[in-house]
Amino acid sequence: MGHWRIESGSLWQEQDFAANREIVMELVEEPDCVIHLREDDLILPGMIDMHAHIWAPPARSPFGVEGNRYFSEGFVGALDAGTFGVNDWEQAQKYWQTFSNLRLKSFLSILPEGLTVFPPVTPTLPEEIDTDRYVDVISAHPGQALGVKVQLGWLPYRSAETDTALMRLCREIAHRSKTHMMVHTSGQCMDARDSANFLQRGDILTHPYSGFSNTILDEHGNVLPEVFAARERGVLFDVGYAGKHFSWRVFREAYAQGLKFDTLGADLVEMSYRTPGSKVVDQFHILSALLNFGISREEVFQALMTNPARYLEFPLTYRNQCVVLRRQERNFEMIDGQGESYSCSFLYTPILVIQNGQLLKNQTQCK
Repeated sequence: MGHWRIESGSLWQEQDFAANREIVMELVEEPDCVIHLREDDLILPGMIDMHAHIWAPPARSPFGVEGNRYFSEGFVGALDAGTFGVNDWEQAQKYWQTFSNLRLKSFLSILPEGLTVFPPVTPTLPEEIDTDRYVDVISAHPGQALGVKVQLGWLPYRSAETDTALMRLCREIAHRSKTHMMVHTSGQCMDARDSANFLQRGDILTHPYSGFSNTILDEHGNVLPEVFAARERGVLFDVGYAGKHFSWRVFREAYAQGLKFDTLGADLVEMSYRTPGSKVVDQFHILSALLNFGISREEVFQALMTNPARYLEFPLTYRNQCVVLRRQERNFEMIDGQGESYSCSFLYTPILVIQNGQLLKNQTQCK
């Protein structure tokens, strides 16, 4: 057992960073060590991705990212955003609990088959979805199944009528199971006013800054009043970046009008996660791009830690776990779903990852 003392750096404390005097940890199978960080190194108690797709054996296509890849980079928890539907969710849940170090809660896809085959070819039609079955499964797993997720506008049978039918099914299931909805609005066919009006306190609207059809902006570039009203009701807004589901134009205009985000979900999948040519590399490029844009560190890291921890009830502590991010001067481009590029000049990357008293990554100097 090694006695590790981490000195200096900036320590996250629930809402803000403060100068760190020292943190002391006991590490398994490591010699004693003293690490002296730079003043601008950021010390975090682990991060939480509020829009993830986590692999499990029911998946028959390479869609989800394996959970322990997140864990090795300093993520302690994640919200699975409807990778599995009612057909396979319980099997996936058993796998996650047995084999993943990552703490997980999840929404069930409104499609019974979920995204186990991606992209879906012949997805279940709204009229074929058994709401009773959803209510039974969700109610049997309180605290783990948080409700139901719907992706509007992108299925092969896309239409405003289909979007509306799926939203009504989700609202019914959430109401009857006393849970919530997570709604993918990027590219929705239904009007953004109508989808916003469906949402209630505790629901999550993801991809609010999408630039595809029926965005949250009116023809004059103003955020729709129904969208603001949803946020005032207690609906959470998740970035859900994903590269393609984000527009720098929409983000600039909406953020300038006060439409901020609550959580910083990445919506990475195996086809985009650190894949050459993809529009997004990893969570660190996303958070760094927002910091380059001028969003405060406090807002970005509250959305990565404090807000998700409260929603998912995942306590974050420095008890034998932490991740240290270091700023590097590096030029890179973040390309959105409409092809607009945002130029960044610095990137935060993890230089130290300790999880459950085990050293997973160390690029610092031990004394």
